[in-house]
Parts: sequence; structure tokens; C-alpha cells
Amino acid sequence: MTAFASIIAAGLESIRAATATRVTYHRGTAWVRTTATQGRTKFDVTDSAGAVIQSRSIDFILPAEELVLAGQLVTPKRGDRVKVPAARGKVNVFEVMRPDGSEDVWRYVDPACTTVRIHTHLVGVEDAP
Repeated sequence: MTAFASIIAAGLESIRAATATRVTYHRGTAWVRTTATQGRTKFDVTDSAGAVIQSRSIDFILPAEELVLAGQLVTPKRGDRVKVPAARGKVNVFEVMRPDGSEDVWRYVDPACTTVRIHTHLVGVEDAP
């Protein structure tokens, strides 16, 4: 890793240490517990009439190395779920997707590809396990 990449990685770790929330990442019945920082991304979506509608995704930023499901390192994919503890014994459920329908539902945050930003949308609330 270059000195520049090391500085970026240290900065990302500092942000994570200060702002991260406990989450679980799910694909089917496989899941992993990790911590993620929440963010937002604005998208411009053109509807069938040609009007541009602004939409936002709720993003989860986390270490790429922690996305291990059923013993395999994975990259995020459309339809996966991120579950976040909420108030009063509930869990917010976010689905991995982009509001503009693109398949690019995630991207690396840093040049060393150590951290991913995953685009999601809130799809429901469940009782906490």
C-alpha cells in the first residue's frame, strides 16, 4: 500500500471509529455482523415523461474485507439487505439498490479498495431478534 493509500485508510478508520453503527449484512440466509458509517448519495432519475426527479439513497460505508458470507469474501449485490437496530426493539431493513435502476449498487471509496459504499433504500421495519 502506498503512503497516500495508508493515509486515506487511516482517515477512513478514524471516521468509522467515531460514527459507525452496528449492522448486519444479509444475502439469503447468510449474514455477517459489522459496523458501518451511514451516508447519502443524490441521484437524478428521469421518469417516462422526461422529467428529472431527485432521489437519495441511504449508503452504508464499511470495510470490504468484512463482507464474508458463508466463508466467502463477496461484493455487494442488488437485493442484499442491511439491517440496522432502531428504537423500541425494531430493526430498519434496507435493500441494496440504486434509485435510478443501475446495476452499480456499490463502489470502492478509496484507491486501495479497502472500503465500500453500498447504495440502499429503506424497505421495511422488523421486530429485533
